[in-house]
Amino acid sequence: MGTSKEEIMNQISTILPLIKSKKANKNQISDFINIIGKNLTSLMRYFGMKEDEIDEEYSYFIYDFIEALPKLKDDLKFNSFLYGFVRNKCKAYIRNKVKNKMISIDEIENLNFNTNNDFDNFYEKEEIIDLISKALNNVDPKYSECLYMFYYEEMLINDIALELKLTESCVKLRLLRGKIQLEKEIKKLTTKGG
Repeated sequence: MGTSKEEIMNQISTILPLIKSKKANKNQISDFINIIGKNLTSLMRYFGMKEDEIDEEYSYFIYDFIEALPKLKDDLKFNSFLYGFVRNKCKAYIRNKVKNKMISIDEIENLNFNTNNDFDNFYEKEEIIDLISKALNNVDPKYSECLYMFYYEEMLINDIALELKLTESCVKLRLLRGKIQLEKEIKKLTTKGG
């Protein structure tokens, strides 16, 4: 029987203050790492890291994340903090490796953005991934976070609203604006030639 999201958040809220205050013992830190590990690796994968890169970088990400936790002011925003942290770390990693593949082909196809019918013919799949990755880097983080939660985590709008402490209409508006902003960024890049 799996652990529910609520149980996981309860476990995190118990351990989090100890880790933030640097009073956690090795077992508590190990429990914390086991709890967030799956989310961390799926976010790393979402932001374009390959399995071998995840294996290589995972311990560094965990260490840096635990070091960054004291900056988290509101424990209820833990998931948003984790998302932002991993997003920034992956962007830096990928930038250093000169790779711009933030999302998989499956994620691109699931987004269903209205694009020109010739789009697929003009760009190969690899170029599409690079193009959308570059465009996504220019989308306001509050919009890209909602897009991620809705399309990648397949969260319901009301769940996103609860998670981000927003109204449902605000989440819907952010999704709409995020898609519009992403489309504009794609158009800018295609008219500039990338």
